[in-house]
Formats: sequence, C-alpha cells, structure tokens
Amino acid sequence: MSLDINIKNGSYYDPADHVLKKGTIGIRHGQIVSVNEKKNVDTEITIDASDALILPGFIDVHAHLRDLDLSYKETFASGTRAAIHGGVTTLLCMPNTKPAVTRPSIFIDYINRARSAAYCNVGFLCGYPVEQADLKLLKDYGAFGIKLYLERSLEGLDWSDDRLLEEALQNIFEIGFPLHVHPGIPHSREEDSLKFLELVQKQGFTPLQAFSLLYSDTMETASLERLFQLTSKIATANPSIKPRIHACHVSSALAIDKLLSWKERFPGTITSEVTPHHLFLTNEMQFDNDVVAKVQQPLRPASDATYLLQKFLDGSIDMIVSDHAPHTAEEKMVPFIEAPSGFPVLDIYVPLLLTCFLQRQIPISEVIRGCCEAPAAYLGVASKKGLIKKGADADLIIVRQVNPYTPLTDNYQSQSRISPYESAGLTLEWEVTHVIVNGELQIEDGVMVGQPNNRLLLNRRIPLK
Repeated sequence: MSLDINIKNGSYYDPADHVLKKGTIGIRHGQIVSVNEKKNVDTEITIDASDALILPGFIDVHAHLRDLDLSYKETFASGTRAAIHGGVTTLLCMPNTKPAVTRPSIFIDYINRARSAAYCNVGFLCGYPVEQADLKLLKDYGAFGIKLYLERSLEGLDWSDDRLLEEALQNIFEIGFPLHVHPGIPHSREEDSLKFLELVQKQGFTPLQAFSLLYSDTMETASLERLFQLTSKIATANPSIKPRIHACHVSSALAIDKLLSWKERFPGTITSEVTPHHLFLTNEMQFDNDVVAKVQQPLRPASDATYLLQKFLDGSIDMIVSDHAPHTAEEKMVPFIEAPSGFPVLDIYVPLLLTCFLQRQIPISEVIRGCCEAPAAYLGVASKKGLIKKGADADLIIVRQVNPYTPLTDNYQSQSRISPYESAGLTLEWEVTHVIVNGELQIEDGVMVGQPNNRLLLNRRIPLK
C-alpha cells in the first residue's frame, strides 16, 4: 500500500479507549487508511512525531471570521490561517458581519468567498431573515442553523416583543433548524454610559467588573428563561416540533443552572458551550488595559469560572468554543464603554487549552471530548471528524510540549493583534507543529505550507446559484 502521509513514532489519541497510544497513522486520498499497522509502505511524506502527540483537529462551532465589508478586521484567509495556526481544522462561522448573512444572496456570496480562501473546513450559521421564504432557502443552501442575538436583531427586528420572537422561533423550529442563541436584553447606549460611569467613578468597580454588572448574570439567565418558556409554549401547541437550542458562551453559574433546570423538562434538545476566557480569565485579574478583555458575555468573578469548569467536567456543558472575535487596534483601544466586545484567540487555541487543562491535571480526554467529539456530534459529522480511526477524514494535528513562552500577537496570523492573554502575561507550554486538513499538509514543522482550497462544510439540498 502506498500512502500520501505517514506519521510515525508519535502518541495518538485512541477514541475507543480514550487514552494515548504509541503508533503510526497512515493517510491516503484525504482519509486515515491505517492506524498502528505494522506494514512496509511507500510514502510520499513521512512525519516523525517522536515525543509528540497526534490529536484530532479541533472543531470550533463559534468563530467570527468577518470578511465582506468587515474585511479590514478579518478575512476568510486570515481567519482560517489563524485557525490552522492554532490547531483548528473545522469551524462554524457566525453571521454578524456587514452586511449580515441573513439572506440567500448574501449567503451565497459569503460562502463563495470562503470557497476560494479557506485553509480549514468552514460551515456557516445565518441570521434570521425578514422574509420567511428565505429561511428554507438558507437551509437548503447548506446553513447549519440560525443565530439569534436577543439584545439586537441583525435585521432590526424587535426581539423584546414576545409575539414577534415566538413567531420567529416557530418558523425556525418548523424548518428544522437548530437555534444558536446569544442571550441578552436590549440596552440603551446612553443609559449604559451613565450607569458605567456611576459604577466606576462613584462605586469603585474596575471597568471589567462594571461591565459585568451592566450585562449581568441575572440578565443572561432571564433571557434564557424567556426563550425556553416561549419555545415550550410552541412545542406544547405543536407536538411534532422538536426544538434544538444551543446556548452560546455560557458565562455564569446562574445561567448554567438555569439551563440544567430546563434540560429534563424541555420538549426538545438543549446544548451549551463555554469559552476559554470564561473558564480561565476573570474580571478580577490584572490586565495592561481592561479594554483588551472586554467581551460579551462579560468576564465574571473567579467563582463563576471555577463553577463553569466543574460543569464542563461533569458533562453539563457540552463543548468548548473560541468565540474568536477580531477587531482593529484603532477600534479596540478607545474608552472602555465605547470599545467593541471580543478579541482573537484562534492562533493559540490548542496550546491555550492544553496548557490550561493539563496544568490542572485534567485528562486530555476531557479536552478531546469538548473540542473534538462533542462538536463533531453536534454538526452531524462524528463518523468522519473529531476522531482518529480508520476511514475518518484526515484532519489531524501534532503538538509538542515546550518550554513556557508568552504568546505574542505579533506572531498571529489573524489580522487582529489585541489579546487579553498576552496582556495578562499568560505563558503556554504547548505548540502546534503540524496540521493536516482533509489529508493535505497545512503546517509542517511550525511553518505554513498549505494553500486555501474548497473546504466548505455544507448540508446542501439544492445547488447554489
């Protein structure tokens, strides 16, 4: 048998026993064709993975890649290079770009841009469209679901109106779309500014703590409660509807407890995600400038981070996501309340997670569960991605433990260079040395060697126009 790539002498993650095993991985025509087989083979490329780990490529179901009119922040090329750099081989792209991805014509333009520029596998969520007929088209063209931002609609709809939100939810669930929800309550910028100044100047809170009070855990929880109540009402009236709700970036103990209180009695499926920053950063930490750590949902106190980690480890939270959200320095480095929320993280994603989990003596199986297996199952690709076995897609990464180093944004592939991890002085102990996507070598010995390709991840029912 001849191979395109043969990885030898490494320790690979065995999905059956959930442990690392010494062995070889053979790749041909984009697939894993042998695992630890003792055969003489002809190989085009041989990779020596001595003293390294061979892991499934990580899957991230929540990343903002911008592009379109926001290409000055990030493009499909720069964002997916960042993903590859950080060990992510498959991701799901969010729709809140400009224009928002809410209409079939914009969706087609958007994915065609990704088709020619993406270095990793890319799937897509859409925003809720104004025209109901567009909802089915978006699904038929291959979108994975709908993303709702409850504090602001991408099309200017008033989600504070229960009747309007209930109608939208029914339409989404009747189509069979999963719903990704960003919890929130509409805010007034002027009122926020006044409250923020009161909290910081008169009550002595830091900017991060004040922002956490403005976008509080009670607001996050109340928003989820309202959504679940409306959904349950819809499902009770329409027993054939089996709603699927995915709670984005859960940030607080109060919110995850609310999710868990609904799970057993919910007439459908509830899943949830947590980010590295809500697990490992807090609003009590010191940053060079608090604005670099501004994000929504906000960073919470350490007690919330500890609780979220516990709930991830006991399986209450399904998966980990990056919430990669790039902005320019000019946009970000302004007075705190005026700055956009979010920051890039894809460039250091796998090293960050391996460092933070393994330093805490948490088994690597937990990282693989939350970053590979659960996301693959959620996307319906569990037989092909997120695991190392014969017949699976050859989406693989090789990582090595190294001397501690500070992750410098100057080395990022992302166009965004603002990071709370660098600002907080975090050090990492792992690096990604090789990345293979669909059998194609993208990073070799830490150097980008691959090219963009047609790596769209679509559940398409009809041809694109």
